[in-house]
Amino acid sequence: MLRSADRLVALAALAALAAGGCFERGGGGERAAPPPAAAPPPVVDGWLARDPGGAPDPDATVRVALDAEPATLDPFATLDAASARVLSQVVEGLACPTADGGVEPCVASHWRASADRRTWRFTLDPARRFADGQPITAADVIASLDASRGVGHAAGPLGFALDDAVAITAPHADEIELVVREDRPSRLRDLALVPIVPAAQLAAPSLAERPIGSGPFAVEAWARGERIALARVSGAARRAAAARVELVVVADRADAIRQLAAGRLDVVAQVPAAEAVAAQQQHPTLVRFRYRQPAALVAVINTRRPALADARTRRALVMTLDRAGVARAVLGGAPTLNGPWLPDQPESDPALAPLPFDPAAAAALRPPPAPTLRLLVPAGSTASARIADIWAADARGAFTLEVEAVPFAELLARLAAGDFELAITSLSAGPEVDPADRLSAHAPATQAWPGLADAELERWFDAWHRATAVDERLAAAHAIERRVQALAPLVYVAVDTRGGLARADVGGLVGDGRGVPPAWRLWRARP
Repeated sequence: MLRSADRLVALAALAALAAGGCFERGGGGERAAPPPAAAPPPVVDGWLARDPGGAPDPDATVRVALDAEPATLDPFATLDAASARVLSQVVEGLACPTADGGVEPCVASHWRASADRRTWRFTLDPARRFADGQPITAADVIASLDASRGVGHAAGPLGFALDDAVAITAPHADEIELVVREDRPSRLRDLALVPIVPAAQLAAPSLAERPIGSGPFAVEAWARGERIALARVSGAARRAAAARVELVVVADRADAIRQLAAGRLDVVAQVPAAEAVAAQQQHPTLVRFRYRQPAALVAVINTRRPALADARTRRALVMTLDRAGVARAVLGGAPTLNGPWLPDQPESDPALAPLPFDPAAAAALRPPPAPTLRLLVPAGSTASARIADIWAADARGAFTLEVEAVPFAELLARLAAGDFELAITSLSAGPEVDPADRLSAHAPATQAWPGLADAELERWFDAWHRATAVDERLAAAHAIERRVQALAPLVYVAVDTRGGLARADVGGLVGDGRGVPPAWRLWRARP
């Protein structure tokens, strides 16, 4: 991840290289052009390394498995992963998030901030239009920003982005002025989550099923329980490679892979790396791709249940799972985690030792009697099932863990409803993710799955959000990590290494390796 200081270093290095190249060409005649770089092999160690040969078919439809159906497509009412996979192709904010945790211009072509960073001016991009061809006006932007904070729309999960807004006005037809009370380092990343839609649609029922944005696709149709069809928007700034993408709802990953092998799907993402290898061995006509999923594999602990209300019991649970062992044996050597930050983030405290794997000490730590707990795992995930079985075996004597496999959509619904004791799942992580969304008592219960309430943790979250100096922010982050370890609302297992499977004629799967390949890049070769 490149932080602001690292970006300056990188830019300086690139400038130095460019200057050196120009100097070298002067005075001594032109050098011979270097030979063209050899194309990388199509596969390296069994993983796709470049797109297939052949020209993309501009009229193709690409069918992609969607492991959970969104409850709504109202972009102001949801932040869940299933909705995000759809909405990220349809709507855009003033800025758009980048893979390295930064932002880039989207609806706004550029912006500037006052010296105290409490007044922001955003200039709208005149080339950006909504999918229906209508221009994006300052009135649309103001209405959308207001909607995110519950003005003109029911309050939703985006309220944090502008909860300190003092005024949102349009000094000029193409300019938005935002005045806020605080200087927040996350300001632009927060604003990138706020979608810009037509003001007239905010009160319309169509917002929940066919939101209109400026992204590469428009929602063409939604057959609930079956599929969501996206159609390419002509003239969009991010041009979609395929004419249509169908997001096919398949809750069971094993079923999705069977449909892929049978030719009814083209791409299945979100497959643990080990499962992708095994599936390709069974279906050798498929190709497998991989990417760095900015996510953490965790076991969520429901702190609201009486048997799990004591932090000693929860720490004991952590100590009965051999996290390093399962990372090696099940997850292909994935890096282990010690808290809400990824190991390569500066917020992660290298001085904080993990809780040890010690079932005997765990039995002594947790108050009696030894509880029996139900552990949910997503059906079709062999990696999660193996981890659960290993955990249940190692925990004997301290806990009795009863493993139950449920469809992924059901697992998410039970997490949101608090209808669980333990559940293995994957959580978004990385520089753009705020752990308070999952761990703060102020977060909506539907996303703060552990149900944790701790005054000290809230104070550190507040300090982290308010800090402007780097050292203050890191100190607060380290304090958050220590407090989370003491409270143990989650069992942090490892960085979630993910891959996928696809038909051999599908392109757009090999990019920078960060995150799920976006639908707008996918294409199929001409037959």
